[in-house]
Amino acid sequence: MPMKITNRSRQLLVIPLNSGATIHVAPGEEAVGIDPIEVKNNPALEKMVRRGWASVAESAEEAHRLKRGKGR
Repeated sequence: MPMKITNRSRQLLVIPLNSGATIHVAPGEEAVGIDPIEVKNNPALEKMVRRGWASVAESAEEAHRLKRGKGR
C-alpha cells in the first residue's frame, strides 16, 4: 500500500529514501504514492518523525481508490 509523508515543520524537508533518491517536501505539504520499501527502516526519516517534523501514514486516497475496485 503506498505511503504518504507529511511535512509538519516550518521548513523544507529533504528526505532521503532507502533507494538513494531524495524527496523535497515543503512545509505543510504531503508527498503521496511512496513505495513502503522506501520508508521502512529508514533511520533519517525515523529521526524526523521522532522530532515531530514529519509523519508517515498509508495513503488514504490510494486505499479508498483500491477498495472501490479502481486499482491497477
